[in-house]
Amino acid sequence: MEAYKNINLDDILQLPDTDQSLLLPGITNNTSLVSDRQGNLYVRRTTKDNITPLLESISREYQIIGFFDKGGSYRIRSMLEQFEFIKRCQECRLQVVAPVFCDETRMYLPFVVGEPYQTFISTKPKSTAKIIRDYLESISQANSIGLVYGDRWGPNTIVDREEQLWHIDFDIQLAGSPAREFEIAQAIYYSLYFAKDKESALLECTNSIDSPDFAIYDLGLILDFLKGHIRYFQNGNYGGIQTEISRMINAA
Repeated sequence: MEAYKNINLDDILQLPDTDQSLLLPGITNNTSLVSDRQGNLYVRRTTKDNITPLLESISREYQIIGFFDKGGSYRIRSMLEQFEFIKRCQECRLQVVAPVFCDETRMYLPFVVGEPYQTFISTKPKSTAKIIRDYLESISQANSIGLVYGDRWGPNTIVDREEQLWHIDFDIQLAGSPAREFEIAQAIYYSLYFAKDKESALLECTNSIDSPDFAIYDLGLILDFLKGHIRYFQNGNYGGIQTEISRMINAA
C-alpha cells in the first residue's frame, strides 16, 4: 500500500491549543486540529506509541460481552489499511470522511463541522428518532455489503449541521462470523445509553430490529450481545439501562 497525498504538508499550520477543544481525544491515535494557509481545517491523526493497556481493556470487554466465544476477533488497522478501507467505503457510496493525506504514521482528514453522534442525541431530543434511525440504517447498509466499520460507540460518527451522518475512525477491525451482529448491537446499546429521550430511542431501536434492513442479521446473536453489554457495564460507566435493554429484548 502506498501513501496518499492530496495536500502539501508545508502549507499546514498547527492551531493554538485553545482550538483543540473542538476535538475529542483519540483512543488509539493522537488527534489535533490544524489548518492550511487558506483557513481550511483538518484533523491530524498520528499513531500512539504504546496502546498495549488499551488493547488489554478492549480484549477484556469483548470477552465478557461474548464476542470471542461466538467466534469473533479484532485487530488494529494500520493507517494505510484504514485508508484502503475508507476507499472501499467511498466506492460503495457510504458516508465516510476521506483523508486528504495518509502515510504509515499520519492521516489528515477534512474537519466536519458538527457534533459527535452521542453528543447530538444526548442534547437534541426532538431529533433523536430520526438520527438514531439514520445511524442504524447507515451501519446496516455497510454490513449488508460485507463492510464492518468497527467500534461504533458514538464518538466515531459525526452529525453535521444538516443532520447528515459521517463515519470516521476505523482503527479497530472486527472479524469473524459475528462481527456485524456485534457492531450493530454495540450501536444499539450506546444509542440507548446516550439518548436523552429514552422512549424515542427505545422505539427506534426496536423498530429497526423488526425492519427488512435487519433481515441480514442473526437476531439471537444481537440480543445475546446486548445482554453481554449489560453484563459488562452493570457496575461501571455506560451502565444503568438494563430496563430499556430488557424491554427491547422482550419485544423482539
